[in-house]
Amino acid sequence: MESGRISERQLVGLIIVSVLATGLIYVPSSLLANSGRDAYLTLPLSALLSLPAVWLIGSLCQRGPQTRALTLFTGLLGKPLGTLVALSYVAFFFITVLTIVAPGGSIIRTAFMPNTPMLVLVFLLMALAGYGVYLGLETLARFNAFVIPPMFSTFVVLALANYNHFNFEHLLPPLEHGMAPVLTGVVDPIGWFAQIILVLFFAPEVRHISRRTLLTTVIINALAFEFLILIILATMGAKLPSFYEFPTLELARIATFGGSVRGYDALIMTVWVTAVSVKVALWLYAGLVLLGDIFRLRSRGSLLPPLVILLSITAYTGVGNIWEMGHYGRSIWPHFALPTFEVGIPLLLYVVSLFKRRRRAPGNG
Repeated sequence: MESGRISERQLVGLIIVSVLATGLIYVPSSLLANSGRDAYLTLPLSALLSLPAVWLIGSLCQRGPQTRALTLFTGLLGKPLGTLVALSYVAFFFITVLTIVAPGGSIIRTAFMPNTPMLVLVFLLMALAGYGVYLGLETLARFNAFVIPPMFSTFVVLALANYNHFNFEHLLPPLEHGMAPVLTGVVDPIGWFAQIILVLFFAPEVRHISRRTLLTTVIINALAFEFLILIILATMGAKLPSFYEFPTLELARIATFGGSVRGYDALIMTVWVTAVSVKVALWLYAGLVLLGDIFRLRSRGSLLPPLVILLSITAYTGVGNIWEMGHYGRSIWPHFALPTFEVGIPLLLYVVSLFKRRRRAPGNG
């Protein structure tokens, strides 16, 4: 397991792919279920409301530039409480990995490989991600540069292939039922945008992390989701997608060029599986490095094989109904992560840092 330094631009690319990889599947279904026709109005508001999280996480990164997360936690909260917070983040990272891998294997099996054992699909996803972790963050960032163009190209392909089906009257009238639908769906996307909390754990590998960098990731992700929501609404309206668990996949299935060229769902899934592998590797890397710091391990890579096997078995045993897993991924996970690990704990750290700084001020004067 190799360490390496990455640039701010590479970090932006990794976070963007991390958010979009699963967001392409979950965010449209969540927004359309909660906000209906007004889903395209919800996203800009969600992006705006995520700005405090951007500022908060950016402030923590600047207070401890190139400082390891464990050092930041123990320095502000003391060794016992700081270590406990670090362990809770390790658990959070690994739970998130399970949240990604279990539905991922189920989706692939349901859509394309119904006869393949679920354990095989889950293990392959985990093994692929584990190999990325073994190669190191720098190699992962370089590979990610080849993932980004195909990922954004799928948006263009979906728009062009469904252009003949567009009916922009599906977007009208806006705010027919007032602001209630918009406000109902506003929280879930914030939970996805706030995944920028990951940058706090990659600070030692990046020369500099600015608030502008974090803001850029939120803006790009918001624009990508907005574009996708507009395509879905213009093509299928607000009611039809609510009958599908994964509207993006259904959009790809009905896409056609000239009435003959089809099969875009396979294209979408190929890009999605690749992006998901990058995301799983990124979250697994963060958890493994933090775990190694807590227990002062010289070789973190020795934990990788048993961890991949353990997470694969756990994900497999946790695979249940695909609709239940979809509900957890799109609705429960954001409400669990946002007030705790994405904003709650960072806010506590920031307040404590302010308090300690003010206590030092009189002594320095």
